[in-house]
Amino acid sequence: MGATMRRTRPSAHRSIRIVLAFGLLLALALSATTASAAPTTTTVVVTGSDISSGDGSAGDTGWFTGDTRAGGDVSLVTGPSPTPLGTGSLHITTTDQVDGGNNQAKAQLFNYSYVGTPLADITAMSYSEYRSSDSTSNQGLHVGLNIEVDFAGDGVSYTSLVFEPIYQSGGIGALESDVWQTWDAYNGGNAKWWSSKPIPGVCAFDCFVTWNDILANNPNATIKGGFGFNNGSGWAGVSDENADALTIGVNGSTTTYDFEKTPPLLCRVFIWTHQNQECSFTSSNWITNFFRNFSGFGWPFGAGFR
Repeated sequence: MGATMRRTRPSAHRSIRIVLAFGLLLALALSATTASAAPTTTTVVVTGSDISSGDGSAGDTGWFTGDTRAGGDVSLVTGPSPTPLGTGSLHITTTDQVDGGNNQAKAQLFNYSYVGTPLADITAMSYSEYRSSDSTSNQGLHVGLNIEVDFAGDGVSYTSLVFEPIYQSGGIGALESDVWQTWDAYNGGNAKWWSSKPIPGVCAFDCFVTWNDILANNPNATIKGGFGFNNGSGWAGVSDENADALTIGVNGSTTTYDFEKTPPLLCRVFIWTHQNQECSFTSSNWITNFFRNFSGFGWPFGAGFR
């Protein structure tokens, strides 16, 4: 009988492949863990379907016109070019109309996603604004930023913290018309704010103090309600302004809101292929999200990103 040949398996090669595969999986897992823990930068496109009248409530991701009164209006428009992001912006207008002798014209747009966030966790706030020379209101009145706050952190206290460009470095001399200007409402904690009510360390209306001073005197303060733009209520004349690129950072992760009359093409694709109407792009995962959104249509490259 002939000799029986014994088949030898390439066990050494297989072991190497197993080790390499395990190492690759481990590296991917560590990378995913690091990515999820690392701060993110997200842009959310705000369109007409995201805006509602009235007030929002905790956790609402949309935008609400809140205390907008007769003579005040907010709308999404194209321009003024060149806009900070995309092709559109939020148009904010007020007149000197008085409703019933009490409520003066006011325009407001708030988001309620940040209710419950400690003020101490906020690490960035900024926005861009454009004041038209058609405005007849005082030239120092530009788009302001408001935050409704529980300053004691007890669920009962309330004030509105207000940022206005005129009270920052440069004062009225730094304010321009017919040009986009960007304002850092955090500035490392050195941006100046005022309060609508007296709170520890800050009088009502006329005390302009730094964000850091507010935190030092109100360490338990949290966001209680809306965060966003507020114009009017006592502004004589017509105010014709625009705002865009509103940014807020929490614990190092920032979200920028891009206000658009017409969603960008990629955003329209997102909305078309996704059940919810929010269009957002995170720097670390927007390509993955793009492919994922096609999976519902059975596209072969979509399933791999589930």
